[in-house]
Amino acid sequence: MEQEIPRTPVALIVGVTGMAGISLAEALTSPTALGGPWLVYGAARGFKPTWLAFRYPGTNYTWEHFCDVSDARVLAEQQIWAAVTDGAKNHAFYCTNGDVFTWKCLWKVLCEVFDVDFVPFDENEKFDWVVMMKEKGRVWDEIVETYGLYKTNMEEIVSVEAVDVILHFGFQFVSSMNKSREFGFVGYADTLKNIGMWVGGYRGMKIMPQLQNHEWNQ
Repeated sequence: MEQEIPRTPVALIVGVTGMAGISLAEALTSPTALGGPWLVYGAARGFKPTWLAFRYPGTNYTWEHFCDVSDARVLAEQQIWAAVTDGAKNHAFYCTNGDVFTWKCLWKVLCEVFDVDFVPFDENEKFDWVVMMKEKGRVWDEIVETYGLYKTNMEEIVSVEAVDVILHFGFQFVSSMNKSREFGFVGYADTLKNIGMWVGGYRGMKIMPQLQNHEWNQ
C-alpha cells in the first residue's frame, strides 16, 4: 500500500487585479495581462506619424477614478510568503501593488513610454478600439518584421476585449492589502514608476521595438 504523502495547507492568493510585468513565456500565453494590449496599441500608434492620436478608449468614470494592478514580482513574492509562513495557512489574501492610480495619470505615463503625444480624454469623442485593433494584425506584422522582433501574432499577445471591460467598469477597481500587511507581508510596487521598467523589459526581449535615446529603454 502506498504511503500517503502529508499535505500542508497553505494560504490562497486571490484578487489579482490585472498583472503588469510578465516573462516572455507568459507574455505569449497570457493575453489578458494588461501589458499586452498596451504594448501593441502604443507601438502601433507610434509607428507611423500619420496615425491617429493615442486616445483613451474607456469612460470618464474610469479615467477619473481609482484602480489597482498586481506587479508580477509582488505576486510571486506573496505566493512564496504565503506558502512558507505558518500564520498564513488556511487564509485568503488579495494581491495588488499596494497603491492605486487613476487612468488619467497612467495614460500620461504610457504616452511617455511609447513616445506619443498625450491627448486629454473627451467623452464626446466616441470610437470603438476593439473593432479598430482587430484590423491591425497586418500592421503589427509589419512592425515585427521592420524592427526584427520576436515573431508573434497580435492575437497571441493581445486581448483588447478583456481590457475594454476594465476600462468600462462603473465602480472603483481597488482591493485592500490590509489583511496581508496584518499577517506580515509588506511587499509592494510603485505602479506608475514600474510601467517604464516593464516596457523596457519587453523591448529588451525584442517583443516590442526600441525607442532611440529614450530614458525608458535604460
